[in-house]
Amino acid sequence: MRLLGGREMRRFLLSVTALVTVLLLAVIVWSTLDSISRINDDMEREKERVIGQLVDYFNTTLEAMARTGGDPAYARKLFREDLFAEGGLTGSKALLDFLSTLQRQQFNADYLAYVSNGMVVSMSVAEGLAVESSEVPRHMPEQQYEILEESGGRKGQFISVFAPFPMMGSGEEFITFTVDRTENVRELEDLYRRDKESLVRRQVVAGVSIMVVGALISILGVYWLARKDITGPIEEINRKAQGIMEGTFEGEVEVDERSDFAPLQALLSSGKKILDKMGELE
Repeated sequence: MRLLGGREMRRFLLSVTALVTVLLLAVIVWSTLDSISRINDDMEREKERVIGQLVDYFNTTLEAMARTGGDPAYARKLFREDLFAEGGLTGSKALLDFLSTLQRQQFNADYLAYVSNGMVVSMSVAEGLAVESSEVPRHMPEQQYEILEESGGRKGQFISVFAPFPMMGSGEEFITFTVDRTENVRELEDLYRRDKESLVRRQVVAGVSIMVVGALISILGVYWLARKDITGPIEEINRKAQGIMEGTFEGEVEVDERSDFAPLQALLSSGKKILDKMGELE
């Protein structure tokens, strides 16, 4: 008796194995893509968290500066004396120019500008950058920040921050500046990229192992079930039919009415009875 039976049995085993392998591969691919998607989501949430912390820090600092600017007596202690005259400020423009340079350096920003009623009243740009006042937003967006892909003629990841800042005392007045976070974002993306690469490697190794084991289990399991419930009963019927044809089969052919092979068993039983009658007549 051949181990894998006839060609039908071999085709059946190959078909089942291929189906199991495809299903396992689909599950592994789905799991890998889902994990990569979750890592990407985590990366975006981490970016938003870092940006949120940065914006919160800027806003806290700007609020403190706004309170300081509103108190000339206190501001006189912190800023240059020549910005003040007896009884008040020598001019808001001079003070804003000084503050814009001071704050831009403090925040390490590409540029910092004060905007009042749609006009840039003061602006400080980092050395070596080509930022024109026409590039400065004239109105505050709904969000406190915007993410830019270009600033000062450079490509990268930049955060443009906006915060209310009273200057003249009327209309829409705010401060805006842009900081370069290209290196920080790149480091964060590299970290998550390494995580994704490590995940894919683990998934590939685990996937190959699972598919090999699954293929073996499917072959052995299907073969055992087929031998037990399909090919085994068919081979038994074939042996009985061969024995009846050769006249070597003795006894009766049992018919199991609950079996799918009951019609064949009944046919063999009838054939056996016919051959027995013919033998008696002879």
